[in-house]
Amino acid sequence: MQMLTERVEGLKRVLGKNIVGLYLSGSLASGDFVPERSDIDLQAVVRIPLSEDESKSVEQLHREIKRRCPQWADRIECSYVPLELMHEVTLPAKSRP
Repeated sequence: MQMLTERVEGLKRVLGKNIVGLYLSGSLASGDFVPERSDIDLQAVVRIPLSEDESKSVEQLHREIKRRCPQWADRIECSYVPLELMHEVTLPAKSRP
């Protein structure tokens, strides 16, 4: 899926060493994905919470991808989760952006 490749490459470009990994979940990861109606659920794990500049760069990246791939405009959900929260099993005190 070209849109996912663009997102991964874009996040590596704007977040650099802060990005640990990008993980799929939901129907695409479990094999129940239906291209005409399913959404894409992603978790971007980052070393430290995004800075204001990183957040702005990520928002710009999301806008660019939506413009180039309008069929996915409202069908991608991505959380930016600091690495320290990945071992949490309960709801975190700090919200995930």
